[in-house]
Amino acid sequence: MVDLTDSLGSDEDDFDAFMADVRDVPIRTKPSMIKHDPRDRATISLVCRRWYELDASSRKHITIAFCYTTTDRLRWRFPVLESLKLKRKPRAAMFNLIPDDWGGYVTPWVNEIAENFNCLKFLHFRRMIVRDTDLEVLAWSRGRVLQALKLDKCSGFSTDGLFHIGSMCRQLRTLFLEESSIVERDGQWLHEIAMNNSVLETLNFYMTDLVQVSFEDLERIARNCCNLTSMKVSDCEILDLVGFFRAASVLEEFCRWC
Repeated sequence: MVDLTDSLGSDEDDFDAFMADVRDVPIRTKPSMIKHDPRDRATISLVCRRWYELDASSRKHITIAFCYTTTDRLRWRFPVLESLKLKRKPRAAMFNLIPDDWGGYVTPWVNEIAENFNCLKFLHFRRMIVRDTDLEVLAWSRGRVLQALKLDKCSGFSTDGLFHIGSMCRQLRTLFLEESSIVERDGQWLHEIAMNNSVLETLNFYMTDLVQVSFEDLERIARNCCNLTSMKVSDCEILDLVGFFRAASVLEEFCRWC
């Protein structure tokens, strides 16, 4: 450790040297203390330029509570981002206190993700408007690496968009659609997951209008995905899921919307 009292000088050069020592000591001795708490990281990054750069080069997850934040700054600030959570409407929207045309489209973010966020593996959109074309762009650009997609209380998309996710995102471990407003055209999206995915751990379309669900596809998912631990589905007859329960040997959580 540096003796800070001995580093103090009487002129400006000594002060600059002292400040350089102060900055360097924590960098050498405390890098492991930078944890995942975003508030701690935000505070640390304000100490000095070196700490700002350290945070930028190591930050893996970001939560953005206001979706109209500029995407350019995020791209340059956190080049190795692996996880992004993006929110649109405030909680008041759950009580019909926010107009439907308030905004919150994911399209600008999806385009930016497709072009620049090459390390992104986990994506969470909450109370945002998602189009089928957005899901198609995500599937084509991030399909080989995307491990988690959460469309949490989102709207604006249909099972056509989910078809692209099911057919191209073969490393997907989590697909979360709970309470999203989804236009159901057919059940082919689930069939694509059943045929192409062998690593799925969580599938959640609880409290949605997705009812064209093939129980054979659910059973095939349970057989193919040996790590499937959580399944939450829309309204269905429990007796039709006997084959699924037989195959889901490690299932820990199951829920259906009645």
